[in-house]
Amino acid sequence: MQKETHSFFCLPFFLLAWREHQVQIAYDNLKKAQEQEQNASRQAWNDYIETCSRLPVIQKQQKKSNELSAITNVQTIKSTEDDDDFQPIPTVKRRRLQKDTKSSTPDILEKSTNLYQGSIGDNTNNKNDDDDDDNHLLDEKHTTNGISKVSNSITSSSQSSAIQRSLEKIPKIYVCSRTHKQIEQLIGELKELTNYRPRMTVLGSREQLCVHPKVSKSANKNDDCTSLLDTASCVYARQTNQLLGHATVRPSNRALWDIEDIVKLGKSTRGCPYYATRSLFENAEIIFCPYNYVIDPIIRRIMDIKVEGNIIIFDEAHNIEDIARSAGSFETTEADLKRIQKELNQVIRGQQLPNDHNTVLFVVDTLLEWIIEPNNSYSIKEYEKHVHIWSGAQIISKLSELHINPTTFESSIQPAYKNIKAHTERIMNEAEDKSISTTASIGHGGGSSSQGHDKHTRECITTWALRQLDGLFMVFNFLFQDGFDRSFDYSMALIKKIHKASNFVKDASWVYKLGFWCHDPGVVFQELSSVAHSMILTSGTLSPLDTFATELDTKFTSVLEANHVIDSSQVWVGTIPVGPNGTHLKGVYSVVETFNYQDDIGQALQHIVDTVPFGVLCFVPSYSTLDKLIKRWKATGAYSKLEAKKVIYIEPQGDNKQTFQSQLQGFYDTVKQAEQQSSGCTGALFFAVYRGKISEGIDFSNNDCRAVVAIGIPYPNLY
Repeated sequence: MQKETHSFFCLPFFLLAWREHQVQIAYDNLKKAQEQEQNASRQAWNDYIETCSRLPVIQKQQKKSNELSAITNVQTIKSTEDDDDFQPIPTVKRRRLQKDTKSSTPDILEKSTNLYQGSIGDNTNNKNDDDDDDNHLLDEKHTTNGISKVSNSITSSSQSSAIQRSLEKIPKIYVCSRTHKQIEQLIGELKELTNYRPRMTVLGSREQLCVHPKVSKSANKNDDCTSLLDTASCVYARQTNQLLGHATVRPSNRALWDIEDIVKLGKSTRGCPYYATRSLFENAEIIFCPYNYVIDPIIRRIMDIKVEGNIIIFDEAHNIEDIARSAGSFETTEADLKRIQKELNQVIRGQQLPNDHNTVLFVVDTLLEWIIEPNNSYSIKEYEKHVHIWSGAQIISKLSELHINPTTFESSIQPAYKNIKAHTERIMNEAEDKSISTTASIGHGGGSSSQGHDKHTRECITTWALRQLDGLFMVFNFLFQDGFDRSFDYSMALIKKIHKASNFVKDASWVYKLGFWCHDPGVVFQELSSVAHSMILTSGTLSPLDTFATELDTKFTSVLEANHVIDSSQVWVGTIPVGPNGTHLKGVYSVVETFNYQDDIGQALQHIVDTVPFGVLCFVPSYSTLDKLIKRWKATGAYSKLEAKKVIYIEPQGDNKQTFQSQLQGFYDTVKQAEQQSSGCTGALFFAVYRGKISEGIDFSNNDCRAVVAIGIPYPNLY
């Protein structure tokens, strides 16, 4: 297999140049505005100096007028009072004097003169005019310094805010790919192929970014992290500034880095990479992130990602349809609804928005009672699974029976949910601000619930419960969207399955699940494309383009389709419909379960590995299918024959990154060893699952992959 060539940064390079031009225009406009502001300040200062120079003359005239007035009224003055000749002009008189001269003074001069008079008017302890004049000079000097300091402060603040406003007007560029490995490759090509050095960040989850010694090894990093934040026990979160100040990620240095770089820095500086990347996000010009951070409406709100007016680039965009369908779908279980029910009741007992929480509790109670109803009918019945599916108008009709319809949703259910969401996020953000003592600007979404003193009450629902409600109400929003009939884009499924707590039959029980499955990727994607400044989708497998655009419910004004980089003589693609023993290799459930099918698949694969040298990849529909095939081949001896020719590696199930990397590196090393010897083991065979870790984002160049064997059909299970 030829090494995949990413032409991503070559194609839209004009976009990067355009953005730099927009930045230059913004700074030019800002510079002009600052010059105008400085000219206005300079003119105001000159006018102020002129006004100050006139004040002694005005004050002497006022003094003579006061003396004449004092002589005229000398008979009315009590003998016990001091002579007014030796009194400085009272503050009241000075303000009155200033008031009389305001009519001929511009607004900016009024402010300057008031500052001047306010300073000299406080010196009421002077005993003669000479002292008073001396103090005028001193006060004028102090006032001048004070005004200079205030002016500098205002100018600095206005410049900072003006720069921030200018940056906000310039579109951000979101570069999205399926995996962080692909993002790492894109950043590497940006370093090597261009001189573009923007302010950047890479968004990721705690799974990739957490460096806390205990939390990073936890199976539930989100909950453990928020628990530490609640008690202000995470030293890494408190020292995020230590990481942000490092030269490698400092925005002013405009260096390019990836997740591995910032994780290493987090460990060395004892700062939190997760919160550091979110802080850098605010002023970043280009943001690298996985697809779902931009496509999924819930994650987008959690991460505070604004797509309006910004540029979005999707690399390997042939996955967009599946990602969009998944983002528009939602599933919940009986256990999930019971947990949400419990939390809502605890908040209600704590007297926090009781009416709103009762409204949402009604929805949760109704759904829970319905899915566990013993009299529910199921149209699909298997041994350990029963399913019933509604589609189109049937969904709306069934929800209406549960008193969830467009009228009740708009008038009471949705407003209550919005109030709960705002209340919960406010408390979470307050708790997070208290927990993380850093001046860095940290985004929202990672907080936790606040628990009351009584274990039976709480201030708000947990992050987990809020996200569950987000998913449910997202689907309701699409189904009840004004002006659109999205009901035919969804299926609603009620599923009950046997759950075995142990191998004993008596421990088995039914568990219930409610699913809303989105079949049209345009439901989510059209909402995104309608507000973005522009979108660029790149991939080697988007054809047919018309069908692709129709699926996404988006019109693409510009389309570029290039020829394939591999000549047709270099690739052979074919199907094997019948096995060596005559079994039809039809990859449906009823056939895959038979031994004849499993044996013929094993023999066909044996012929392939005997013929093809070096690396071979073999994909199967699911982990369960892979387990059945390997178990059968070990029993018949077919597995031993495969091992005689190739070292076998199997894609690990689960999220253990270290195990997967170990398997992958072992595969590479085995192929290299096979290149250096002419006998014995001829290479390596890697068994993988469609849409799994191996299926995309991994580089299998040259001898690492000389054949790809695809068993069955790569369709996902519906339930």
